[in-house]
Amino acid sequence: AHEGMTLASADAAAIDRGANLALIGDELIQFRDAVQVDATRWRLSGWWRGCRGTAATAHPGGTRFVLIERGAAISLPLPGAQPGESVRIAAAGVGDGAQAAIASAAIDGRSCTPPPPVQLRAARTADGGLRLTWTRRSRLGWRWRDGDDVPLGEEREGYRIAVADQAGATIATRNSDGPQLVLSAAEVPAGAVTVAVRQQGTYALSSPAILNL
Repeated sequence: AHEGMTLASADAAAIDRGANLALIGDELIQFRDAVQVDATRWRLSGWWRGCRGTAATAHPGGTRFVLIERGAAISLPLPGAQPGESVRIAAAGVGDGAQAAIASAAIDGRSCTPPPPVQLRAARTADGGLRLTWTRRSRLGWRWRDGDDVPLGEEREGYRIAVADQAGATIATRNSDGPQLVLSAAEVPAGAVTVAVRQQGTYALSSPAILNL
């Protein structure tokens, strides 16, 4: 923060429309309340964490904070660019000349994959199996616009589920065409296991939603 920065509070309706969106580290958040502590410090509260498919993580002191104002963000076509490569971008204003700011950004392809599922839950069945449920997300729906589900955003709905033992060895792999799956007792033996659920996108799998049992 600097002395020229001004942050403002926003009500729930404004936040739903995208107000007070900010980047902290690699996590997008929104905040409801902004209180100025001194000339260059603000106290933010009423956070919405992990917005737009990012993950909520811890942020040490000094982590970058960037307020993303509506109308200030643009999309840049990068013909021929592939995941794993990086690009250098120069933001030059009128009169900047050779002093234009240059940033380097790695292309990881996350905009082409669905966000990982959320609210992954598991319950043991009467015969010792495992019933899994989760909630999908979509690259095309960050708002609950019509009281119905968000658009799929992929050619079809599908998931890949992997179960690993305490040593990390995969003991079962299954596919599902909906946000639920029942595993038999033979597939999920008694004891601690880790369940990873990825959504199958048109171009790639999502990052995993992980549940340790």
